Amino acid sequence: MQEENKKIKVHVVQHPTVNWMNPFQLIDTGLRAVLGGLFGAYADRREVQAALGANDMLEDDIYLDYRSADELWVDYVADTGDGWHATYSLAWLLAQTELTVENCELPLKRGQLLVMGGDQVYPVASRTAYSERMVGPYQAALPYSNRQAPEILAIPGNHDWYDGLTGFLRLFCQGRWIGGRKTMQNRSYFAVELPHGWWLWGVDIQLESDVDIAQAEYFKYFAKKLTDTDRVILCSPKPTWIEAGDVRLNSKERHEAYLGIQYLEKLITNQGAHVTFMLSGDLHHYAHFHSLSNATHKITAGGGGAFLLGTHELPNELLIDGAAHAVQLDLIQVNPPKSVSRQLRWHNLLFSWHNPAFAVFLATLYSFYAWIWQSSSEFTTKTCSFNVSGCTQTLMENWATLEFVPSNFSNILFKFWSILAHQPTTLGLTALPIVGLILFATGTHNASLPKQMLWGALHGCCHILLAVILLWIIAKINIGWVYPNLNLSSEGVPVQKWLHSLWQIGLFTVQSLLFGFFAGGLLFGLYLIVSNIVARMHADEVFSALHNPNFKNFLRIHITADHLSLYAIKVDKACTRWAISPHVTVLEKRKRWPFIKEWLLEVEEKNETPWFVPDGIEIKAALIEVIRIQNSPESQTSKNEEGDDDEHL
Repeated sequence: MQEENKKIKVHVVQHPTVNWMNPFQLIDTGLRAVLGGLFGAYADRREVQAALGANDMLEDDIYLDYRSADELWVDYVADTGDGWHATYSLAWLLAQTELTVENCELPLKRGQLLVMGGDQVYPVASRTAYSERMVGPYQAALPYSNRQAPEILAIPGNHDWYDGLTGFLRLFCQGRWIGGRKTMQNRSYFAVELPHGWWLWGVDIQLESDVDIAQAEYFKYFAKKLTDTDRVILCSPKPTWIEAGDVRLNSKERHEAYLGIQYLEKLITNQGAHVTFMLSGDLHHYAHFHSLSNATHKITAGGGGAFLLGTHELPNELLIDGAAHAVQLDLIQVNPPKSVSRQLRWHNLLFSWHNPAFAVFLATLYSFYAWIWQSSSEFTTKTCSFNVSGCTQTLMENWATLEFVPSNFSNILFKFWSILAHQPTTLGLTALPIVGLILFATGTHNASLPKQMLWGALHGCCHILLAVILLWIIAKINIGWVYPNLNLSSEGVPVQKWLHSLWQIGLFTVQSLLFGFFAGGLLFGLYLIVSNIVARMHADEVFSALHNPNFKNFLRIHITADHLSLYAIKVDKACTRWAISPHVTVLEKRKRWPFIKEWLLEVEEKNETPWFVPDGIEIKAALIEVIRIQNSPESQTSKNEEGDDDEHL
């Protein structure tokens, strides 16, 4: 008698993309990053793994072994677990038994092994974040496997380390299931023997590009198994070769960046084997560097769901200093193209639209400073004994008489400075945004410290000047137009009384908040654009502010007796409309602020059909390029075929 496929209840949470410019998110992530760094430095969980799993090397040698397979399909995805639309679009494609890819002649089979290359969850690791942002989408896309279950391996990125690796170890290193896929590893790193002389190594370099002693011993053990005809695919959570090879950076930064990976590379090459591929995420785009001198392909494929990061800052050449000689790497392919990347920066002109919480924060600051400057000027008029023109008038009273012409701007600034010069507290408060934006500017890596501080100071001064102009505009409206049109003067109401009335205070507050929201946001977005164009600063922030869910990518690798083919696949447009599958029953649906959807579903326990399907929208997967490596030991050449991309470097 056939076993009944019973119904079970499941809970699915659909999150929007992480808004990195939300002030609360910035504070929370910053604190967790600091605590994660301290925790990782003083309580390295990799040492605990080694102490509790002394036989892990032998177990991995037995269970992480695919060498007997005639052919093998391997999927690689990194930087997932962000917003639902992008994450689930990729998870849905990865779950398809066969995938039709534009510009690819034959359908590509689903990977028997899924490798997750770091940063499996955003913004920071926690049990809830893993469950809702990463496990949820991948379980919904492949809830069950009717055939032989695919397996999954993962390495942690910096966001996985923000809870000291606790969530990562619980999820990936305890034999759990993620939907229809089975986790296999015992540590946060692994070595897997693949068929036809190929190996797959995954390294955990923690937060400081560091390989710990126990991990070094682990890879020494597997290095001894390599032969001089073996090829290795080395997975790292961070593309350290970019920092190490960028000649625009100082030599100390370049040297330290590559130490961990260079150590593993030497372990492999000392056995006569060859590192054919280095794969990484961390940077949320696709970039392929290739060295003709040692036939190595270094690929960043961080398009698993996190916000798009631009490609226009990537150098066209890298020069990595080796033990014997320097290795040159040429940039072969990127996605999105550099021209598109440059154009996308200009979307920051709509900064307030993309980041309403941060724009509200700016609006609050603008309103606050307009209020304290006006209040300080009232105090100065009461205690004024120095001979300054306009000393007996507040800022708004004085500025309401000045027309909007350039010649009056010097008078505005003089009056403004006369208030600050005699109000030390107000002067100190006014300096705070400038100091804060200098600190914000020093977080970028592509400019010298003096240049960073200069740009930060200019940015802060621009906001102060814009807030001064705001107060000038409010004064012209409220005193120069509203006050006379209400005939308050003829009714014997003095300007000072009107300024302190609830109607004027309410109008003042609304005006300053609206002006700060739109004008302050526009200025902040313009600063990100200009500083990136002129000084190459804020390469991360100019794109994280957009939290763009499009231009995603993943890799599909096919190993046969003749060759290895690596297919780089792009998804330029994430699906944003989803329908419930016919076999799924919705028990409850509700919205949680802000823009979070929660579902309680009833599903069949042993049904591998996705719970959500695209609603009238096709998720288009297209080929970026395919790299083909012949398995013949005598041949170290590779064939590179590009898809229909509009820019090839």
